[in-house]
Order: sequence, then structure tokens, then C-alpha cells
Amino acid sequence: MIVALGLLPLLLVTLASLPALMLMPFVGPSGADRSAAVMKNLIVWTKTLLRGGVGSG
Repeated sequence: MIVALGLLPLLLVTLASLPALMLMPFVGPSGADRSAAVMKNLIVWTKTLLRGGVGSG
């Protein structure tokens, strides 16, 4: 239950980021770099959240 509550904000952030990730690569010369940075941050946040949930409970 606690993990599900922790995943809800991550899911909302991921869903909110999808439109930007779909459009950023096509806007300006550094758009692909920015979208790659957003994806990297989402991956790091997900790994951190999952690792934090392993030891608890």
C-alpha cells in the first residue's frame, strides 16, 4: 500500500512529462538534449524510489 502511494506522484510526473518528451526533440537544436535529460531524470527518480521501497516494510 505504501509503495502504491509512493508511485502515484511518480506516475503523475511521468504522465505530465510525456507531451514535452514527444515535442521537445522537434523544437530547436538542443531539444533532443533536453528530452534526453528529462528521461534520465525520470529514470533516476524511479530507481531511487524503487530502491527506497526495498528496505522498508
